[in-house]
Amino acid sequence: MTIEEWLVNQLYENGFSRDAAKSIMPAIKSDPLNDVLSDRWEHQIEDYPNNLKSLFWRCAKKHALDWIKANNPQAIYRPIYEDTPPDILLDWLAAEGN
Repeated sequence: MTIEEWLVNQLYENGFSRDAAKSIMPAIKSDPLNDVLSDRWEHQIEDYPNNLKSLFWRCAKKHALDWIKANNPQAIYRPIYEDTPPDILLDWLAAEGN
């Protein structure tokens, strides 16, 4: 699976339709932070360590949230792409006194 295919799959697995996930890829690819990947999008994701996969995903989430805000602001999966923790985590932290 290529880096691009992996990111599309991650977006799909986290709420997006495949078509919507694919439509976000041009924004992800054109992000200056991803210039280092300009000739690597077709590389196999398995060749990269998990910490780099996390960086790829973090950048993709930013663009996914921009897409959600513009196209589907009430998306049930929106919290996945926001940096704020879900209420259940906040409730747990409050209960633990953290």
